[in-house]
Amino acid sequence: MSRRRARRAADDDFPAPDELDGMSADDGDKSKSQRKRELLALDPLVAEIVELSERQFASLPLSEGLAAALRAARPMTRAARKRQLRYARGLLATEDHAAVLTAVQRLKQPQRAAVAVMHELEDWRERLIAGDEALEASLLARYPALDGAELRRLIDDARAARDDGRGPRAARTLFRRLGEIRGDAD
Repeated sequence: MSRRRARRAADDDFPAPDELDGMSADDGDKSKSQRKRELLALDPLVAEIVELSERQFASLPLSEGLAAALRAARPMTRAARKRQLRYARGLLATEDHAAVLTAVQRLKQPQRAAVAVMHELEDWRERLIAGDEALEASLLARYPALDGAELRRLIDDARAARDDGRGPRAARTLFRRLGEIRGDAD
């Protein structure tokens, strides 16, 4: 590959000169390498935006041009998608990408909270099956709707199933009941 071609290929990652006018004045003091690093840092955000549902996508603060470029990338595969995402990245660099990032993080927040709840329930289940009586007493005190006899029966069933090498059905039942109690209290 000739130097001229290599230089042209490297310059493909940058927005057109007329698009640079929208960037802040301090961008002129940055080196080409620094500008390229900043553009490359937008790649994960652009890829995540493309994977959002249409309802989530519509709620983002995107310009019409950027939204069209990202929508066009959805059905594409491989090299075409890569080129389209690179183009969208250049457009995003000229906009307020911090606001877009904040909006995407806000959209992902409920999902993270649900995962955290699931991890907490899994931890409770494993500790109860292992025989953590302090946790059992704490749960009974914290959730008055939880019947102590029912909880002990579920724990004993799950422990017996684990010891006998049976499937995880009893452990799932305990998990489900803990989720119901925790969900009712919230």
